[in-house]
Amino acid sequence: MFRFLERWIFRGVHHDDFSEFGLHSNPQCFSARTRLYWSSAYTVADPSATSSFLLDGSVCGGGSFLGEIQQQVYVCGKTVNLLRLCQPRHHLCAAMVDRQPVIKLLVSPIEVTKCK
Repeated sequence: MFRFLERWIFRGVHHDDFSEFGLHSNPQCFSARTRLYWSSAYTVADPSATSSFLLDGSVCGGGSFLGEIQQQVYVCGKTVNLLRLCQPRHHLCAAMVDRQPVIKLLVSPIEVTKCK
């Protein structure tokens, strides 16, 4: 589950096979080198919805479990993706190849009790 988030946040790579994170890629826009790439190559579902219908008729999960950080996760991955596209040798792109951070879930004992 966190592998998708790690790839997206640190490398700008979108591999969400089950559409559970609320992000959708539009391959038709990948070759665009205009504002269309930024606005349409990757889109995010409405965080308040459990699922959204996209323009092509497919369903994209809401990603609501990310809560209030969903928009930041979306913009972060999209920005890294654009940076890799424009400046693949940029130090931020190169640094993440060998030493990518790992995302872990940490919860307090109180939060565990609330989940039961």
